[in-house]
Amino acid sequence: MYANAPFQKLFKALLVPRPAIKAAMCTRCLQCVRICPVEPKAIAPVNGRPPRYDYRRCIRCYCCQETCPEGAIRIRVPLFGVLFHGFKKRL
Repeated sequence: MYANAPFQKLFKALLVPRPAIKAAMCTRCLQCVRICPVEPKAIAPVNGRPPRYDYRRCIRCYCCQETCPEGAIRIRVPLFGVLFHGFKKRL
């Protein structure tokens, strides 16, 4: 593993946008689970509840958001990500 791997993980967690499921809109069709290209899956079904993400596995391809028939998956930007992207646009 590279020496800066812990920094990269922290950077990804604090700055990079990630998909999130709006539970009230989710019909539990599991299309997001089927489309996830990662093995093992970055999103997994939970009995009687909307699927749950494992963001450590998620590659941020957003396939799940694109294929959700109900539009229940939104892209959330962490607070530090908003600050970073906002400053970046000013340069």
